[in-house]
Amino acid sequence: MLLGVFILLKRLPKNNDTNNEMSILRTLRNTISLFGNIQIFQLLLIGFLLFFSYLGTATFLTPYLSGPPFSFGPGIIGFLGFTGIAGMLVSPIAGRFVVKFGSYRVMLTGIFTVICAIQMMGYVKSLMFIIPGLTLLYTGVFICQPAVMS
Repeated sequence: MLLGVFILLKRLPKNNDTNNEMSILRTLRNTISLFGNIQIFQLLLIGFLLFFSYLGTATFLTPYLSGPPFSFGPGIIGFLGFTGIAGMLVSPIAGRFVVKFGSYRVMLTGIFTVICAIQMMGYVKSLMFIIPGLTLLYTGVFICQPAVMS
């Protein structure tokens, strides 16, 4: 698969634009100055906290599901990762909802969905709730991402 990516990258047209108007140092300074804008900082913080919550949940999920009462093996736990497809499918729709309803409402919907998912997986000890919980987790994160980026 990576070989295919490499071949496709080599086939892309070369960028002959060698006129670099900004130095690396100036680009770095401009990037750091973004943190001075409180709105941008808050959005970056929302994205960071959302990613941290998602990553923490996904990391904790393996020991959680491999222990009692589930005692799942690595194959089943890995297979549960396919619930992430739901998030991939919802993300473009969420992007359209940002245009229609605004970033704030879409972000609230995504964050509320993530909170519900974590609660569902944490308090109910049944696979019947783990699969929908994981689906909601991925969906909520991928709903929120387009809104944060816009």
